[in-house]
Amino acid sequence: MLRRLGDRFTIPITLVVAPAGYGKSTLLTQAVGENRLDGSGIDLWLTCAPEDAAGSSLAQGLCRAVGVLPAASIERSVEAVVRAMWARSPNEVVLVLDDVHRVPPGSDGAEVP
Repeated sequence: MLRRLGDRFTIPITLVVAPAGYGKSTLLTQAVGENRLDGSGIDLWLTCAPEDAAGSSLAQGLCRAVGVLPAASIERSVEAVVRAMWARSPNEVVLVLDDVHRVPPGSDGAEVP
């Protein structure tokens, strides 16, 4: 599994799916830790929480994860996140969203662009 997660810098989306308690967060933490040693790219991390069902909360969390200030709107915040990630180019950047199941389908958070 760690080797597969090592490919996250070359694959647009990598999903880790398993029931609660199977060690997904531990696996992700280990992959990020190993990347600190070999430096394949930049890992940015957001642990989703129930309040991220609100789009504004998720947008603020994404801004924190990439190190920018939230903007006045969700859309502007997302634009700031994208700009911050592109600014790290040519380094590959991965945004790890842990516990994304806490953002229910159909919620405002799930609709964040």
